[in-house]
Amino acid sequence: QDRIDCSFCTLVIFTHQLVTQRKAMTTELVTLLGDTLLSGSEAIKTADALKGKASILLYFSAHWCPPCRGFTPVLGESYKEYKASGGNEAEVVFVSRDRDLTAFKDYFVEMPWLALPFENNQDLLQGLGKKFDVKGIPCLVALGPDGKQLFEGDSVDPRSLVAQHKGAAFPMTLAHVKQLKAELENKAKQSLKEFRSIFPPLCTKTGEEKSFGELLDSHDHLVLVLGDGDASDRTYQTLTKVETGVSSLPGGSKRLAVIYLGWSLYNESCNHADFKDKFYTARESASDLTEDFKKALGLLCGGEVSAPHALVLACDENGVPTIVTSAPGCQTICKTGSEGYPWSKERMAELEVAKEARISDLKKKQTNLQFLKGPGREGLCSNSGIEVKVDSLAAGESDAVVGLYFSAHWCQPCRGFTPVLAQCHKDLQAAGKTFEVVFLSSDKDEEAFKEYFAEMPWLAVPFEERSLKEDLSNLFEVQGIPTLVLLKPDGTVLAKNGREAISLGAEYFPWGPDEMACGTAVAEQKAAEKLKAAIKAEATAVEEQTAKGVPVVKRLRGKPGVSFEHDVATKTVMLKSFPTLGAPELLVKSGTLYYEIEILESEGIPQCGFAGIGFDTSDDYSGDGVGDDTKSWGFDGVRGARWNGGSAEWPCSWKTGDIIGFAANIDLGKIAISKNGSWTDSPNGLVFKNPQIKEGVYPAFTGSGYNLRYNLDGDKHGPFAHAPPPSHVWAGASEGYPES
Repeated sequence: QDRIDCSFCTLVIFTHQLVTQRKAMTTELVTLLGDTLLSGSEAIKTADALKGKASILLYFSAHWCPPCRGFTPVLGESYKEYKASGGNEAEVVFVSRDRDLTAFKDYFVEMPWLALPFENNQDLLQGLGKKFDVKGIPCLVALGPDGKQLFEGDSVDPRSLVAQHKGAAFPMTLAHVKQLKAELENKAKQSLKEFRSIFPPLCTKTGEEKSFGELLDSHDHLVLVLGDGDASDRTYQTLTKVETGVSSLPGGSKRLAVIYLGWSLYNESCNHADFKDKFYTARESASDLTEDFKKALGLLCGGEVSAPHALVLACDENGVPTIVTSAPGCQTICKTGSEGYPWSKERMAELEVAKEARISDLKKKQTNLQFLKGPGREGLCSNSGIEVKVDSLAAGESDAVVGLYFSAHWCQPCRGFTPVLAQCHKDLQAAGKTFEVVFLSSDKDEEAFKEYFAEMPWLAVPFEERSLKEDLSNLFEVQGIPTLVLLKPDGTVLAKNGREAISLGAEYFPWGPDEMACGTAVAEQKAAEKLKAAIKAEATAVEEQTAKGVPVVKRLRGKPGVSFEHDVATKTVMLKSFPTLGAPELLVKSGTLYYEIEILESEGIPQCGFAGIGFDTSDDYSGDGVGDDTKSWGFDGVRGARWNGGSAEWPCSWKTGDIIGFAANIDLGKIAISKNGSWTDSPNGLVFKNPQIKEGVYPAFTGSGYNLRYNLDGDKHGPFAHAPPPSHVWAGASEGYPES
């Protein structure tokens, strides 16, 4: 009897502990997500909604984001499939990145799960993104009942699990994911056993037939490249170099063979046949690869394949292929080259240890700039052909400065900064100051390096010393280019952000703490004066237009004085850094509003159209233009897109000299567009139909590196080049386009 009572007490205590633990976990979720969640239009308590759940998936998404709109239906069907099977251990909670309440409501109505409230809740919505380090959307973050992430780092991608397993991906607990992984590995092993028999016949570069089995038996490793036919992609050029590099190793002729398999086409101009003289290729075209074979390849790649993708295979003692590594984008191979061969986890770990050792060694050699020396090299390159000794730089006066310039010719911001740096270098040398720069190239090849270096009046590390450049980048934590690191001759770091020092000017050399503080104060004063002058100039432009009795075009978003130039007399606008200009006083609430723009320069990015009531204004860069929110409608003849709460395909191309007509029929809630007077040539004509348009709209345009001339009034701005849309344009629905 005593034993029975004791067992009963133990059970009661255990049950009490379990209930207490689950209650504490629910409390943690409430603390994390707030007291209330939304289920459709109904508010429910977070504690009740998530009670007993083993996993909670936070879905960071937004209606304006095309990839999100593509993934949401996939997630929705998978969620419904899971629920229909009786699953109840997991729940999804939508964490909106939408820009306004209307967009949130329009998007959430499509979703079968819960959501965090949007209104007056931005601190929580943004805070969750920061807490879980969400870098892009769509993103799924899996939490346990304690509110902690189930999968740290990049070990598991919940979004990929859904794409691969659909409803079977749920409940996405640690145990379930482990089970899915084991099942996938077993399927992959079985697939590899059948690989020799299902692999299509191959052709050599000279057209001779070879079998997969022959290549597997005669080489240490094979690289299967699932390609996209884009011969201009440097990935394939790098793979060719890697194959050559491995072949040059001892015994290399039989070490590696690369097989190109046409998986998909990047665009219509791409062709898998372009690779027949570069790699082993399948005798059949991509369209002839059997579904079973493509399914097997997809399984080996982890379910999702985005070409180019590389699989490195070896052969076990029984002749069965084994996977050494799976490399999305072929990045592992391209990044480490032949040095990383055979790109196994063990080899990557060895390279990482070696890299850390090199960086540690470089740090020791930072004193007196000794880390700029190379194997058998004491000096640095110059355009004059004269080698400049590193020791001569280290022997400079205490106020001398040496800049390490990480840059590349292909990088547009670099090409913009290099002339500024060169002018500062020239000014300081003319003033007798000691300022030297050492170029560390991120160019793709030596030819590009030579072309770019020829423009530079300073020194460089030889291009072939790639590992030294990479190690110096790691040592100084270079995250992007252009980067300028400023050093004293003894190797002491003055600044890792040398671009800021250069922006202050040569007069603040050698850019020590006192000089930087003084220069920054002066720069801030100049910026304030420039801002004041810009705001005054904008006010003057408004007054000038008002005095003339013409529609007033003014800045709605963007920084005054730097984001655009506006010539009132010629009605021209140079849009620099994505500002939005418009004529809100021209708001029309009935009838039809029509205006035109002439494209003066079409190299940049435009978003031109209409803004409505509630369109937000800002005195700073926002990154949002006409059509990025639900209160505006835009057209983009460069990227071929139409915009309302995000972008959608609209295959029209604008070029310099084109005249684009924009028309809004307020009474019908419709917007149409023309090019050079045509309202019927596809995709012109009626494009948007939306009840919000009936509230009223006005002309607005956004752009970056885009110049145009506007005509908002056929009387006050002069005659329109073309006529507004005829009545039949408004007669039907927006052909080919859903209501926005």
